[in-house]
Amino acid sequence: MRNTLLIFFIMLRGDISVSQDYFKKGINFYEQGEHYLADSFLTLYLNKYPLDRNARFNRAVSNLYLHNTCKFCNELYSLNNPYEQDQQTLWLFTFSIPLTQYILH
Repeated sequence: MRNTLLIFFIMLRGDISVSQDYFKKGINFYEQGEHYLADSFLTLYLNKYPLDRNARFNRAVSNLYLHNTCKFCNELYSLNNPYEQDQQTLWLFTFSIPLTQYILH
């Protein structure tokens, strides 16, 4: 609740006038460990630039830190590109191994 009010007052003051500022603030909050605020600012940025893969990935990881695995999975799935090996490796490591362990036990 407090974080939501903080974002509301920041937007009212008009300090953030360009979408790129949303991205910079989102990354700064991400690096500081404020993942709730990072998710909020990156979402605002993605409303303007929905195809920015870097912002989408950072928002996904912020959701993972917030223990929102559904958003994390959906975001990674939407970024999934068979030609990018790093994403495939992360996807398989994150989801295949726990699923396999669950099935085997």
